[in-house]
Amino acid sequence: MTSTTSKYVIDSHSWIEYFRGSQTGEKAGKLLESGGCYTPTIVIAELSDWHVRQQRDFSKRLDFITASSTVLGLSSATASQAGKIKNEVRQKYNNNFGIADAIIVAIALEIGAKVATGYYHFKPLKNVEYLG
Repeated sequence: MTSTTSKYVIDSHSWIEYFRGSQTGEKAGKLLESGGCYTPTIVIAELSDWHVRQQRDFSKRLDFITASSTVLGLSSATASQAGKIKNEVRQKYNNNFGIADAIIVAIALEIGAKVATGYYHFKPLKNVEYLG
């Protein structure tokens, strides 16, 4: 990792790859080991959904997430900022950047962190540590 920041918001993609044990997941694991990692509650919702679709138990992994990172909720100010971010990114990069993605970016901006992700549509953003 070439980033100078020590704070990372771990997105759903990075957590899923971590649990799968992929190369991207190994990179996410190194960030988790270094500390200073955060997981937005929207990511927990996405991970819960993924686990249900995969017919896997999420409870132990949720315990691991909460032990390995600080879980952050969504304030009304950050939610409002996320709406703006979503539209700005869609217009600038002509991609399908969603509101959950924008919430993750807004939270990262709010705490001065980078988003750790392997999702391609985050790649052009400045506050991203692309793990893919």
